[in-house]
Amino acid sequence: MRLLLDTHFVLEALGVKSYGLSESGLLELAIREGEIFCSVVSLWECEIKNRIGKLPLSEPVRRWGPLFEKLDIDLLAVEANHITSDIGRFCCRSDLNF
Repeated sequence: MRLLLDTHFVLEALGVKSYGLSESGLLELAIREGEIFCSVVSLWECEIKNRIGKLPLSEPVRRWGPLFEKLDIDLLAVEANHITSDIGRFCCRSDLNF
């Protein structure tokens, strides 16, 4: 199973912040059974929120590398073609009915 963790799961997996996701066992199952990925966008989001005071962090984002290695979480880069590629009829508008 290949999983891309969203920012909340990343924060919980690294032990940075708790959202109660561990209680369901889903996070542990993902780490134990899956091939886990995290987008660098999640790190960017955490750093931005930390700098504006919305996400106090005990450990700076720049020091998370060893934590990712310990949990065997691979980082996915973002390239220009990811941003500009055609994703078909799906988009980010919540007012559309599919």
